[in-house]
Amino acid sequence: MIYNLINLLNLNNIQGSYSFQHDSMWLYCYPKQLKMLNQGWKIHISCYLHDFKKVLTKIMPIIIKYHCFFKVPIREHAFLSLLYGDKPYEETGKIITIYPSQSNQLEKILNELYFAMPNIKYSKIPTDYSFKNSNIFIRYGAFSDKLSYLDDTGIIHSAIKDDKNKPVIDERKVGRYCPKFINLPNFLPKNNVEYNLDLTSIGITNPILLSRKPGCSVYEIKYNHKPAIMKLAFKNSVLDFMSRDGISRLQNEISFLTKFKKLAYIPDLYFSLTNDQICLVIEEKCSGISLDRIFDASEYNHLLTTQNKRKIIKKISLQLRKIHQMGIILRDFAPNNIMINSNQQIKFIDFENTAMIGEKFPFSGATPGYFNTHDVKRNTYAADIYGLGAIIFFLNTSFLPYFKECFESKKALKNKLMTVALKTNPSDLKLTLIGIDLMINTPKTLYKNILSLKKIKTDEIFTQDISFNTIKNTKKYLKNRIQQMDFNNKHRLLKPGLFDLNTSYLSINFGIIGLLFLIKEYTVKTKSDEFLTTFDKIINWININYKNQIHCSNLINGEISLLDLINWRYKSEYKNLKLKILRIIKQSKIKDTSLFTGLAGQILTLSKAYSQESDKRLKRIEKDILKQKFVIFIQNYTFNKDLSLSTGLAGVCLAIHSYPLLNKLHKERYLNNMLNIGLKSIDNDHINLYDKAIFLSNFVNNESIFKKTYELLVKINNYCIYQSPGLLDGLSLLLLLASKLRNSELVTKYSCIIFTLSNSKNGINLWPFPYQAIPNDYSFLNGTTGIYYALLKSNY
Repeated sequence: MIYNLINLLNLNNIQGSYSFQHDSMWLYCYPKQLKMLNQGWKIHISCYLHDFKKVLTKIMPIIIKYHCFFKVPIREHAFLSLLYGDKPYEETGKIITIYPSQSNQLEKILNELYFAMPNIKYSKIPTDYSFKNSNIFIRYGAFSDKLSYLDDTGIIHSAIKDDKNKPVIDERKVGRYCPKFINLPNFLPKNNVEYNLDLTSIGITNPILLSRKPGCSVYEIKYNHKPAIMKLAFKNSVLDFMSRDGISRLQNEISFLTKFKKLAYIPDLYFSLTNDQICLVIEEKCSGISLDRIFDASEYNHLLTTQNKRKIIKKISLQLRKIHQMGIILRDFAPNNIMINSNQQIKFIDFENTAMIGEKFPFSGATPGYFNTHDVKRNTYAADIYGLGAIIFFLNTSFLPYFKECFESKKALKNKLMTVALKTNPSDLKLTLIGIDLMINTPKTLYKNILSLKKIKTDEIFTQDISFNTIKNTKKYLKNRIQQMDFNNKHRLLKPGLFDLNTSYLSINFGIIGLLFLIKEYTVKTKSDEFLTTFDKIINWININYKNQIHCSNLINGEISLLDLINWRYKSEYKNLKLKILRIIKQSKIKDTSLFTGLAGQILTLSKAYSQESDKRLKRIEKDILKQKFVIFIQNYTFNKDLSLSTGLAGVCLAIHSYPLLNKLHKERYLNNMLNIGLKSIDNDHINLYDKAIFLSNFVNNESIFKKTYELLVKINNYCIYQSPGLLDGLSLLLLLASKLRNSELVTKYSCIIFTLSNSKNGINLWPFPYQAIPNDYSFLNGTTGIYYALLKSNY
């Protein structure tokens, strides 16, 4: 089937009575001359792609007859993302959403849809009520985002009005198809449970949900009083092109766990149960952590020495070889499916996709970055060999080998991988190059190469030239961002990008404020005013439309940092806008003490505003609010061994450093107390090295603390604990730390690696989100805007 909505929906025939809008996910269809309800019972239709046309043919006449509003996925990729885990579990299966234009038509519409619906297989929608146990589901909720609910962290939620006419969050939770104040319609039976399972009868207690995906849910449990893992799949979950569902996939895992019974590095199978409704598997709980977390968990950092990494790779290779000798391929051979403990004992887990060599129709699915995107079936040893090479690359660089070059030629991918390897970890290049060789060439000498660490000739190494001018590249990026803005459309300006962002429009992280900070930093560094006209235009736009915004008073997802930007650019303009922002801060009832979403962020922002303010009245107001917020902060702060910048002690210390209303003696006393508290946690293995270093950077005026911070930075560098180029716990954060410590060598190295990880699009360097290959223009904490900001800020 060709996914063409013009033909599938017969848009040419309905455009006279319907209007259309779209975003990157949905095509929205609105009957003309009708106003959409704010809330009510919405109808979801679940189906698979091969039945989509058949379903639309049957239901479109009913939708048009009752003048329903509706939406469908805009592209095939958007369609598939609702079935196979790319979207939150609560969104699974919601392919077509129908919004009745009148609430009293619900029963008629449901019955007509039911009798018209073809007999098809479908994915269950976990949040909804199934109408007559069919693929037609209903849930009471918001029809639009006109009524929104803003939580204390600045996240915008869809909202509905309760029975007292007050806005409450429209909760999307498994099995909760209507809020407590709404009754199920009388024509529907109250009990909609299709299957009940008594866990205690088979020895299962204390279930804790670990993950929930469309095909299978995973729990940590006690099985006959010992720790275990339980996997549970239901009928019709995640059908593939052969109509195999989650039950089939778990049965496949049971089959291979049985085949692996004598292998010490495979979890023991304790129990399984399969019927026409469910499949349940209970298996051994492996000790340790999954290999993909090895850079996060400080207690495992000792495994990141060159010698230990080589031991780990040899063990993994030997274990994989034994499986291959059985004629079996794992097909999702990735760090998240390998468990390791502190004694370097290794076990492989998750065998839903495992197959015999040469199997014609193996199950689909794999971890991005660890499979060859050009190998569709992945039914030869090459599938696992590519994964092994990618694991080696990951262990030696900390970067997921998932770049846009994965979808291009072998040569392009090889050049990218080699360049990243050389710039990241030249001290153990030999092993990394073997990993790259496995990914690109799948050599027959696979195990011989790894077990002997056979030397690769240096003349085989080809890398891209690194030539990166921070100022020049930032300028190109800013020009491109500004060209994309539509100043006639408030939404496009205040909420840039095509993605459905879930934060306040006026935010640093996803909103326009992050861009304004980048313009400010560019202007300071270059002493050029070329982007100030745009800066003025945006601030003016915000001023005009401020009353129409949902307001948030925290640092990252709110607008309070506008105070800093206004004070930097203007002497006396926008006093009323500043007063409005100050009022928002004063009225907020936040008790969270963190930097990103709490009181520490408010104190830091107000402290800067107070020190910059020239207007006496505003300065007095800022002082009063500062005092108030500091008192609330002191009353609510408790230390919980968190040293991080975003939620922990590092951010708190930053705020106290900035607070201007304490005399020097009192401030030193506060900070010394914080330092002593933090130092007690520095040796805690459960706190990662990033957080330790960022916390200590608040106190680098102290010579011994400077030395300790420097040692941590060197350790991070030696272990290559980088993982992403972003500003939130990534290389850009390390770059700012290296700059603060005046380590020009590391500043140069980190800048070079960051650039190497970028993708060029129309001559502009952009960076993807972590675990994605597609560049993201907008995010400040994880994407391109914040990375350019860090590059400029550190370029001293």
